[in-house]
Amino acid sequence: MGRIVAFDPGGCTGWALFEGAELAEAGTGTRVGDCDLGGAIIAIIEKPLIYPIDSKGDPNDLITLAIRAGEIGGWTRCLGIEVQYVTPRQWKGTTPKDISHRRILGRLSNVEKQRLPKLPKSKAHNMLDAVGIGLWWLEKGNLRP
Repeated sequence: MGRIVAFDPGGCTGWALFEGAELAEAGTGTRVGDCDLGGAIIAIIEKPLIYPIDSKGDPNDLITLAIRAGEIGGWTRCLGIEVQYVTPRQWKGTTPKDISHRRILGRLSNVEKQRLPKLPKSKAHNMLDAVGIGLWWLEKGNLRP
C-alpha cells in the first residue's frame, strides 16, 4: 500500500502523512506545498461545512476555508494524487474537538506519537484533525487494526 495524506485546511493547515497504515509524519503549514508528498497516492481533505445559524464564528470564514481546501485539492491533483473530500461529520461525527483529539491520540502507537511535533494548541488542533481524518480513512478501508 502506498502513502496517503490528510489535510485539515485552517488558518494554519494541518497535514498528516501515512505510510501504509502508520503515521509517518505530521505538521502544519500556512502555504499549500509545506509538506513533502513524494509517493502519496491519495489526499483526503476536510471540506468546510455550513453549520446552523446559531453556531460560533464568522460564516465568511467558510469562504477562506473553502478556497484553501480547493487550493490543496488542485495542488495535489497536479501531482497526480487522487483527491477525496470529507466533511467533519463524516470522519468525527459531532464529537467535541477536545474529546476527538484525546481519541485520536489514543489510537496512535507510542512511536507514532513521538513523530508529532510539539506545537502550540492554536496550531496543533489542525494537525490533530488531519491525523484523525487519515486514521478514519484507513479504518474505513480496513487498512488499520
